[in-house]
Amino acid sequence: MIKIKDYKEFNGKVFFTVITNGIVIRDCKIANGPNGRFVSGPSRSYTDKQGQTKWFNQVQFNDEMTNGILQALEDREEDKQDVEVDDVPF
Repeated sequence: MIKIKDYKEFNGKVFFTVITNGIVIRDCKIANGPNGRFVSGPSRSYTDKQGQTKWFNQVQFNDEMTNGILQALEDREEDKQDVEVDDVPF
């Protein structure tokens, strides 16, 4: 089971925490690439030999995990939409 926690949208980007099989992975994000949306794990920057800043993913997700995370995010959005219906009694 995959759970999404600490969901935040900031400057057009989505950040969240993934919890699965007892592992908590913070600072995950959704990114848009040339082949569509993908899940990016936490990353850190470094400077290459030419002095340019590059980014290295500290956690990489396989296709199965990526699909599970995207589904969990989609389910979360559906649940959120259900709660935002105008006939909520409060």
